[in-house]
Amino acid sequence: MKRQRIDSLQALRAIAAVLVVLFHMDAFMPSFMEFEFAGRWFRNGEAGVDIFFVLSGFIIYPIYWLVLGALIAAELVGATSGNPERLEPFTILRSVLLLPSSEYVLNVSWTLAIEVIFYAIFAAFFFLSERAFFVAMFVWCTTAVGVRIAGIDAGPTWLSGFVLYSGVAEFGFGVLVARFTS
Repeated sequence: MKRQRIDSLQALRAIAAVLVVLFHMDAFMPSFMEFEFAGRWFRNGEAGVDIFFVLSGFIIYPIYWLVLGALIAAELVGATSGNPERLEPFTILRSVLLLPSSEYVLNVSWTLAIEVIFYAIFAAFFFLSERAFFVAMFVWCTTAVGVRIAGIDAGPTWLSGFVLYSGVAEFGFGVLVARFTS
């Protein structure tokens, strides 16, 4: 039975990935190729990211560094956009370490950086008693959502855009799913 649940999570991840790809095709095809993809049916496909965040409270898949290495190599030989900012040493370092930033070699790295922060804070909470752990998670998640709803500028990007990113609540839901299904 446990194997079926994991297979189901993998299937859900596949659906989320397809939604994100279709969202990007739907959003960017008209501007790059003057071609409207699927009549804007997938304009809400970015919800796939939300699904990933919920699942990431349960699992993580770090193939990222292979893709990052390939992209850096492609940039070095001029096989991609030729964006010189991608090859700046600090941009590469932030990308490799997934440090909070507004600049990455691979633009979608922000989602993984949020995951890294979530897991670092999660790890700190993990040493608490179960009750204290869930209280700390609840306070963190509700604070992040509250900051978003209230439109509060929480300060520097690493705090407002990553530690207090409202998506951490989705990770929290994944933690709850893992807790109550295990």
